Amino acid sequence: MLVPHEPSLDPRIHYTAAGLAKRHTVKVVSTTRSRDKRPAAAANTQHGYEVVRLPYMMLPWPDMAWQAFSMQRAAGSSAHGGREPASVAAEAFRLPLYRRLRTNVAYLLQTLAVNHTLQRYFATNPVRPDIIFCHDLYVLQTGVQLKQQTGSPLVYDSHEYYAMQFVHPTFVASTLWYERKLASHTDLRLTVSPQLASELAAVLGTEAFEAIPNAEPRPSARVRPLGTEMASLAKGRVKFLYQGNFVEGRGLDDLLREWLAVDGDRATLFLRGPENAVTAALRSQAEQLKLLGRSVYFLPPVFEADLIAAAAEADIGIIPYKGDLPSYRFACPNKLSQYMHAGLAVLTNDIPFVADMVRSHEMGWVYNVSRPGSLAEAVASALDAPALELCRARAHAAADTDYCWEVYEDKLLGLVDKVAAAR
Repeated sequence: MLVPHEPSLDPRIHYTAAGLAKRHTVKVVSTTRSRDKRPAAAANTQHGYEVVRLPYMMLPWPDMAWQAFSMQRAAGSSAHGGREPASVAAEAFRLPLYRRLRTNVAYLLQTLAVNHTLQRYFATNPVRPDIIFCHDLYVLQTGVQLKQQTGSPLVYDSHEYYAMQFVHPTFVASTLWYERKLASHTDLRLTVSPQLASELAAVLGTEAFEAIPNAEPRPSARVRPLGTEMASLAKGRVKFLYQGNFVEGRGLDDLLREWLAVDGDRATLFLRGPENAVTAALRSQAEQLKLLGRSVYFLPPVFEADLIAAAAEADIGIIPYKGDLPSYRFACPNKLSQYMHAGLAVLTNDIPFVADMVRSHEMGWVYNVSRPGSLAEAVASALDAPALELCRARAHAAADTDYCWEVYEDKLLGLVDKVAAAR
């Protein structure tokens, strides 16, 4: 199992590895940056599988040139029949040239470095696995090369709509070219939602993708709230929580702008995640809107192992992703499952997979960020105490019976066993 980063950063890596370890011997080989080191308790995800962490190192220029050549050679010359990607607002492409170049170069360098690190490892630690399982596009090149060397079946688990993460033409075109070439070598393709599965199969010109949602395992014990300063800051108000990375395009700026129309005496918004440039911009926006420290608060991040317990302090989990960006339109965020396991109702912008979950399980409210006032209306409905408690109970019940890893594990094992048997 190949992973381009510290494995504990993404719960999906743990529960897929642990699930496959019930029938196979699983070795997770990852590249890890020093900044991603975790305490032993948070990094210990070895439930029946081995983890190899390789130091991530930037490449010297000669190695970089060779790795770029290897990228082309691994991709091969196979044609594709994929259509153009999902539509996106034209203004999204109007980014400064320096940002286009910076993004393309950063992702190219990361991809080259990750694959170089993995290939050096396998050059001195040769393997002949029954299955090669690649988490994310960034390691798929190494997966293709291992398949060419060993004849082992190749599984590609696409966590994102990679080509549309940054919607400017050079990034979209180069990423699509790369992913189309490599995906043509795969034997089984997985992704996180039925909507993204249909989109990727059409865009990449491959056979079908199978949807395995980001549904986390049931907690082994009753979830106890982590106990941070959230309750004391809320002072009895209903607690709304966004928990995750602060990234452009996730609708957080729209969330703050629309929060102006919310009754701050009854509702409070907590934003929890790692500090970065987007965090600083959001904090500045909240201050300018005179919301910061009144009905909007920023909380420090917690380790991945504590996300469910940290969420359990709140009443309602928010997913504000914007549907006009394809990378989020087809998303299945980890936070949906985490909110549900924590017993939170869910407030979401109208993106297909999440909105369908909220509506079908009657466990929250859906708003449309493109319609001013829609968020405030949804929040007002959520402040009704009996309705809120009913939605929280339904969300927790759905997480326990319908939307948990235990429901999807057998599907993954069956798909992988079928590919292995066809070898």
